[in-house]
Amino acid sequence: MAPRSFRRLVLTLSLAALATFTAGAPVTPPPPASSDPCTTLGGKSSGITYDEVAACYQSIPYNAELAASTIKTVRTLFDEFYVFRDSALTPNLAAPFSSPPTDIIAELSKIGSAQYPNDYSFHRAISKAIDTLHDAHSAYNGMLS
Repeated sequence: MAPRSFRRLVLTLSLAALATFTAGAPVTPPPPASSDPCTTLGGKSSGITYDEVAACYQSIPYNAELAASTIKTVRTLFDEFYVFRDSALTPNLAAPFSSPPTDIIAELSKIGSAQYPNDYSFHRAISKAIDTLHDAHSAYNGMLS
């Protein structure tokens, strides 16, 4: 009789502990596969379209904390290590360096203070800003990580 009661006691305590530790955590069911563009894309083996890939990229939410860290890092790189910064700011350079002056630090500051609808838009803004330097030594592709 004692072993059976002991098993019941252990089972009861286990269930109580489980209910206690999981009661406060909201359980959000995963979205249906059809509403998640990345899941839809991942389920295909062929016939992937540009629009499906774009929808997947655009479904990744913007994370302001991660964006702030990214901007801080990229800005530090350009502020402290970019040796062509003075050239990028100089107007009327001799050909073939005829691109308009670009203050990359100011551009990165603008990007850092803006809000974006998704992660993809944020990373594209950084990439486009760096592209305005017209410098083959500088590139950014945050979507690869």
